[in-house]
Amino acid sequence: MPQEVADEVKAKSSEVTELSPAYRRFIGLRNAGKFEVLASDVMNDDALVGAIKSLTSDPPSRLVDPRLRQKNRGEILVVAHAIKLREAGNDIRLLVDDRDARQLAKDHKFKVVTTPGVLELAARLGLADYEHIRGIYRKMVPGGGRRPTDHGLPRWEQTPLADKSIYEA
Repeated sequence: MPQEVADEVKAKSSEVTELSPAYRRFIGLRNAGKFEVLASDVMNDDALVGAIKSLTSDPPSRLVDPRLRQKNRGEILVVAHAIKLREAGNDIRLLVDDRDARQLAKDHKFKVVTTPGVLELAARLGLADYEHIRGIYRKMVPGGGRRPTDHGLPRWEQTPLADKSIYEA
């Protein structure tokens, strides 16, 4: 995960108190080595610069300047890092919520997993029941999943998660 995205996660958890437990879990997973926060070193990383240039006409330095509000900054950096890692021989799957990021990743032939997709897998494997999954989803989406948000998550009713038959293992 690019540092800029980790910073966005931290900022959102400060703005939306319901996200604080999720942020604490996020920090725990990072500290346990479950994922790495990647520096976006556009001054010294030619592979990353090349990946960024393949995605946008904006200069790479603009994307990592925290003083500038750059639309799709996180999405572009996620896909740029993925391109760099794939070119180094890694098999990459991207976990993304944002609609634009999903499309950008698919345009560059990445396997995309969404948050509802992860929750659906947990349901189908019998790891969580309907009420538990719905509770998780409600905590993630302001308005309890009844309305779309800037997270890019669909309404509860628009996901396979609302279909109780997927919980029958």
